[in-house]
Amino acid sequence: MLKSGTHPELDFNEVWRSSAEAGAVRDSIERICQQGLSSKTSKGTGRTQPSSEFSASTWEQTYLLTKRVSRQYWRTPEYPYSRLYASFLHAFLNGFTFFQLGNSIKDMQSRLFSCFLILMLVPEFMNATSMRFIANRDIWESREYPSRIYGWVAFSLSQILAELPYVFIGSLVFFVLFYFPVGLPLGLPAGYTYLMVLLFHLFATSWGQWVGALR
Repeated sequence: MLKSGTHPELDFNEVWRSSAEAGAVRDSIERICQQGLSSKTSKGTGRTQPSSEFSASTWEQTYLLTKRVSRQYWRTPEYPYSRLYASFLHAFLNGFTFFQLGNSIKDMQSRLFSCFLILMLVPEFMNATSMRFIANRDIWESREYPSRIYGWVAFSLSQILAELPYVFIGSLVFFVLFYFPVGLPLGLPAGYTYLMVLLFHLFATSWGQWVGALR
Protein backbone atom coordinates (compact mmCIF):
# COMPACT_ATOMS: atom_id res chain seq x y z
CA MET A 1 0.00 0.00 0.00
CA LEU A 2 1.22 3.48 -0.89
CA LYS A 3 0.95 6.23 1.67
CA SER A 4 -1.32 9.13 0.93
CA GLY A 5 0.33 11.82 -1.15
CA THR A 6 3.11 9.56 -2.44
CA HIS A 7 3.66 8.34 -5.97
CA PRO A 8 5.27 5.12 -7.22
CA GLU A 9 8.87 5.50 -8.34
CA LEU A 10 9.04 5.90 -12.10
CA ASP A 11 11.92 5.43 -14.48
CA PHE A 12 11.58 8.78 -16.20
CA ASN A 13 14.21 7.85 -18.75
CA GLU A 14 12.08 4.89 -19.85
CA VAL A 15 8.92 6.98 -19.73
CA TRP A 16 10.50 9.50 -22.11
CA ARG A 17 11.93 6.84 -24.43
CA SER A 18 8.51 5.21 -24.84
CA SER A 19 6.60 8.45 -25.29
CA ALA A 20 5.23 9.77 -28.56
CA GLU A 21 7.25 12.98 -28.19
CA ALA A 22 10.52 11.02 -28.08
CA GLY A 23 9.52 9.15 -31.21
CA ALA A 24 8.84 12.43 -32.99
CA VAL A 25 12.24 13.81 -31.92
CA ARG A 26 14.00 10.67 -33.19
CA ASP A 27 12.20 10.92 -36.50
CA SER A 28 13.19 14.57 -36.81
CA ILE A 29 16.84 13.78 -36.05
CA GLU A 30 16.85 10.95 -38.56
CA ARG A 31 15.35 13.20 -41.22
CA ILE A 32 17.96 15.90 -40.59
CA CYS A 33 20.79 13.33 -40.75
CA GLN A 34 19.47 11.94 -44.03
CA GLN A 35 19.31 15.44 -45.48
CA GLY A 36 22.89 16.14 -44.37
CA LEU A 37 24.24 12.91 -45.86
CA SER A 38 22.46 13.39 -49.15
CA SER A 39 24.11 15.16 -52.06
CA LYS A 40 23.90 18.95 -52.24
CA THR A 41 24.29 21.37 -55.08
CA SER A 42 27.49 23.42 -55.02
CA LYS A 43 27.17 27.17 -55.40
CA GLY A 44 27.84 28.62 -58.82
CA THR A 45 27.82 25.22 -60.56
CA GLY A 46 25.03 22.85 -61.35
CA ARG A 47 26.93 19.81 -60.13
CA THR A 48 26.20 17.82 -57.01
CA GLN A 49 28.81 16.92 -54.41
CA PRO A 50 28.53 14.42 -51.57
CA SER A 51 28.17 16.03 -48.17
CA SER A 52 30.32 14.93 -45.26
CA GLU A 53 28.97 14.10 -41.82
CA PHE A 54 31.33 16.77 -40.44
CA SER A 55 30.88 20.48 -41.06
CA ALA A 56 34.61 21.05 -41.75
CA SER A 57 37.11 19.27 -43.94
CA THR A 58 39.58 16.78 -42.50
CA TRP A 59 42.49 19.21 -42.89
CA GLU A 60 40.63 22.01 -41.15
CA GLN A 61 39.65 19.65 -38.35
CA THR A 62 43.29 18.54 -38.02
CA TYR A 63 44.54 22.14 -37.92
CA LEU A 64 42.08 23.24 -35.25
CA LEU A 65 42.46 20.12 -33.15
CA THR A 66 46.27 20.28 -33.31
CA LYS A 67 46.11 23.85 -31.97
CA ARG A 68 43.87 22.68 -29.15
CA VAL A 69 46.05 19.71 -28.20
CA SER A 70 49.18 21.89 -28.30
CA ARG A 71 47.44 24.37 -25.99
CA GLN A 72 46.46 21.49 -23.73
CA TYR A 73 50.10 20.39 -23.46
CA TRP A 74 51.15 23.96 -22.72
CA ARG A 75 48.57 24.40 -19.97
CA THR A 76 49.21 20.98 -18.41
CA PRO A 77 53.01 20.86 -18.60
CA GLU A 78 53.49 17.80 -16.40
CA TYR A 79 53.21 15.50 -19.42
CA PRO A 80 55.69 17.21 -21.82
CA TYR A 81 58.00 18.08 -18.91
CA SER A 82 58.08 14.46 -17.80
CA ARG A 83 59.20 13.42 -21.28
CA LEU A 84 61.91 16.08 -21.42
CA TYR A 85 63.01 15.16 -17.92
CA ALA A 86 63.29 11.49 -18.94
CA SER A 87 65.47 12.43 -21.92
CA PHE A 88 67.62 14.68 -19.73
CA LEU A 89 68.07 12.19 -16.89
CA HIS A 90 68.81 9.16 -19.07
CA ALA A 91 71.29 11.09 -21.20
CA PHE A 92 72.99 12.66 -18.17
CA LEU A 93 73.46 9.34 -16.37
CA ASN A 94 74.53 7.60 -19.56
CA GLY A 95 76.96 10.27 -20.70
CA PHE A 96 78.71 10.82 -17.39
CA THR A 97 78.79 7.15 -16.45
CA PHE A 98 80.85 6.46 -19.56
CA PHE A 99 82.66 9.79 -19.50
CA GLN A 100 85.30 10.41 -22.21
CA LEU A 101 85.97 6.84 -23.30
CA GLY A 102 89.14 6.03 -25.18
CA ASN A 103 89.85 3.61 -28.02
CA SER A 104 90.90 0.48 -26.14
CA ILE A 105 88.96 -2.78 -26.42
CA LYS A 106 87.34 -2.20 -23.02
CA ASP A 107 86.38 1.35 -23.99
CA MET A 108 84.87 0.16 -27.26
CA GLN A 109 82.76 -2.34 -25.34
CA SER A 110 81.65 0.46 -23.02
CA ARG A 111 80.71 2.60 -26.04
CA LEU A 112 78.57 -0.22 -27.37
CA PHE A 113 76.85 -0.68 -24.02
CA SER A 114 76.32 3.07 -23.73
CA CYS A 115 74.48 3.09 -27.07
CA PHE A 116 72.46 0.07 -25.99
CA LEU A 117 71.23 1.91 -22.89
CA ILE A 118 69.27 4.30 -25.12
CA LEU A 119 66.65 1.54 -25.30
CA MET A 120 65.77 2.19 -21.66
CA LEU A 121 63.76 5.21 -22.83
CA VAL A 122 61.15 3.02 -24.52
CA PRO A 123 59.08 1.95 -21.45
CA GLU A 124 58.87 5.48 -20.06
CA PHE A 125 57.88 7.05 -23.36
CA MET A 126 55.38 4.33 -24.16
CA ASN A 127 53.64 4.49 -20.78
CA ALA A 128 53.37 8.28 -20.77
CA THR A 129 52.30 8.59 -24.42
CA SER A 130 49.74 5.77 -24.33
CA MET A 131 48.09 7.10 -21.16
CA ARG A 132 47.79 10.59 -22.64
CA PHE A 133 46.45 9.20 -25.90
CA ILE A 134 43.84 7.07 -24.11
CA ALA A 135 42.69 10.02 -21.97
CA ASN A 136 42.20 12.22 -25.04
CA ARG A 137 40.57 9.39 -26.97
CA ASP A 138 38.03 8.81 -24.18
CA ILE A 139 37.04 12.47 -24.35
CA TRP A 140 36.75 12.26 -28.13
CA GLU A 141 34.61 9.09 -28.03
CA SER A 142 32.24 10.37 -25.36
CA ARG A 143 31.83 13.99 -26.41
CA GLU A 144 33.24 14.98 -29.79
CA TYR A 145 32.57 12.10 -32.14
CA PRO A 146 28.89 11.65 -31.12
CA SER A 147 28.34 15.34 -31.89
CA ARG A 148 30.37 14.98 -35.12
CA ILE A 149 32.88 17.70 -34.21
CA TYR A 150 36.04 15.81 -35.18
CA GLY A 151 36.69 12.55 -36.97
CA TRP A 152 39.11 9.77 -36.13
CA VAL A 153 41.63 10.79 -38.82
CA ALA A 154 41.81 14.37 -37.54
CA PHE A 155 42.07 13.17 -33.95
CA SER A 156 44.94 10.76 -34.70
CA LEU A 157 46.87 13.27 -36.83
CA SER A 158 46.54 15.98 -34.20
CA GLN A 159 47.91 13.68 -31.50
CA ILE A 160 50.92 12.90 -33.69
CA LEU A 161 51.61 16.49 -34.76
CA ALA A 162 51.31 17.88 -31.21
CA GLU A 163 54.04 15.49 -30.06
CA LEU A 164 56.59 16.53 -32.70
CA PRO A 165 58.00 19.67 -30.99
CA TYR A 166 58.72 17.69 -27.82
CA VAL A 167 60.23 14.87 -29.86
CA PHE A 168 62.70 17.26 -31.53
CA ILE A 169 63.58 19.06 -28.30
CA GLY A 170 63.90 15.84 -26.31
CA SER A 171 66.10 14.18 -28.93
CA LEU A 172 68.37 17.24 -29.06
CA VAL A 173 68.72 17.33 -25.27
CA PHE A 174 69.45 13.62 -25.18
CA PHE A 175 72.01 13.80 -27.98
CA VAL A 176 73.97 16.71 -26.48
CA LEU A 177 74.13 15.21 -22.98
CA PHE A 178 74.92 11.72 -24.22
CA TYR A 179 77.15 12.02 -27.27
CA PHE A 180 79.75 14.59 -26.26
CA PRO A 181 80.41 13.43 -22.65
CA VAL A 182 80.98 9.86 -23.84
CA GLY A 183 83.59 11.17 -26.25
CA LEU A 184 82.19 9.71 -29.46
CA PRO A 185 83.71 10.96 -32.76
CA LEU A 186 82.63 14.25 -34.29
CA GLY A 187 81.77 14.98 -37.90
CA LEU A 188 79.53 12.73 -39.98
CA PRO A 189 79.13 10.07 -37.24
CA ALA A 190 77.72 12.75 -34.92
CA GLY A 191 75.10 13.80 -37.48
CA TYR A 192 74.13 10.21 -38.17
CA THR A 193 73.84 9.49 -34.45
CA TYR A 194 71.56 12.48 -33.92
CA LEU A 195 69.36 11.30 -36.77
CA MET A 196 69.10 7.86 -35.18
CA VAL A 197 68.31 9.37 -31.77
CA LEU A 198 65.59 11.51 -33.36
CA LEU A 199 64.09 8.53 -35.16
CA PHE A 200 64.24 6.53 -31.96
CA HIS A 201 62.25 9.21 -30.11
CA LEU A 202 59.70 9.22 -32.93
CA PHE A 203 59.52 5.43 -32.83
CA ALA A 204 58.98 5.27 -29.06
CA THR A 205 56.29 7.97 -29.21
CA SER A 206 54.41 6.44 -32.14
CA TRP A 207 54.59 3.00 -30.56
CA GLY A 208 53.01 4.32 -27.38
CA GLN A 209 50.21 5.95 -29.37
CA TRP A 210 49.69 2.74 -31.34
CA VAL A 211 49.35 0.77 -28.10
CA GLY A 212 46.91 3.36 -26.75
CA ALA A 213 44.81 3.21 -29.93
CA LEU A 214 44.43 -0.57 -29.59
CA ARG A 215 43.19 -0.49 -25.99
